[in-house]
Amino acid sequence: MKKIIVILIMALALLPGTGFCEQPGDLKQAGDLNSSSIIASNLLSKKCTSKPIVNPFGMRFNYIKLGTFQMGSLYGSVDEGPVHEVTISKGFYIQTTELTKGQWYSVIKSPDWEDVDILIESPNSPLENVSWEDAQVFIDKLNQKSKRKYRLPTEAEWEYACRAGSKTEYSFGNSKDLSSFAWYEQNVYYEGKNKAQLAGQKEPNAWGLYDMHGNVWEWCQDWFGGYQLGFATDPTGSESGHYRVLRGGSWESFADHCRSANRGIALPDDNVISYGFRLVFVPEKLEEDQQEAVK
Repeated sequence: MKKIIVILIMALALLPGTGFCEQPGDLKQAGDLNSSSIIASNLLSKKCTSKPIVNPFGMRFNYIKLGTFQMGSLYGSVDEGPVHEVTISKGFYIQTTELTKGQWYSVIKSPDWEDVDILIESPNSPLENVSWEDAQVFIDKLNQKSKRKYRLPTEAEWEYACRAGSKTEYSFGNSKDLSSFAWYEQNVYYEGKNKAQLAGQKEPNAWGLYDMHGNVWEWCQDWFGGYQLGFATDPTGSESGHYRVLRGGSWESFADHCRSANRGIALPDDNVISYGFRLVFVPEKLEEDQQEAVK
């Protein structure tokens, strides 16, 4: 078991931009690293220049400052309108990649896969085949183990982070050639690969987030509902409903379904092969330099 954990943590450290860095104050003691994990993390540690948060389970989070953006699109399906102004009033940390199999295993410690070798061979692949309800079970376990607060992003937070200040259909522009930024049907499904690809291999958006377009659909916290015309501050979706929101498209999606504003929906217990998620970390307080930045 220790050998498996060491292999997983070494693999997690090889994700683009992911190192075991000195943590901001409120995460220095997070989690419960065992001796095998400490050995692996010490061997692979390196300095961070942008002060990201990397927790003891290998999950890296970038800080997203508060701001205002235009949510929705004039060019997609009817549920993407009306385009409306949304303000995110508080900064937040969002995971730089989708949750990987290795990260999931480092928290749960009991794989659902019949063959553990599959996990060891691809710990940096996004976790797939998970429902919204599965995500909540994982988050509860992570919160208990770390004594910190993690959650799914709201739909508004997700689109704000995906756009990264852009006003185009994709974070990088309007071209439907996504090959440099996304795993989607053209470079996965049509090439016979038929599965999600390693996380963080394509170009990130302007805020350092990988795979916001394609690879796996990402669950959001919200119930699905129609947008309201006018201004909104920190919207959290409908109060109730039948479907939860998915964003980003996947490796089997065509380009339109990978747009920043595209909305997917599914029942909370649906666990389709291309469904995954990324997390938001909620700190007890912002670091001093971040507090200054958002004043």
